[in-house]
Amino acid sequence: MALTVRTDDELARALTELAASEGVSRQEIIRRAVLERYERAEHIAARFGPASTG
Repeated sequence: MALTVRTDDELARALTELAASEGVSRQEIIRRAVLERYERAEHIAARFGPASTG
């Protein structure tokens, strides 16, 4: 599946620097970040229950 991500200059610079330092693509940096956040959210929900929406 394809996805377009719009970035500002700061995010583009951060993605480029992280990708270069880790030897992976910018796409891989985004993929890892999303999966790490997803895993953290599951851990928090399992420990404390679902977050309230207001």
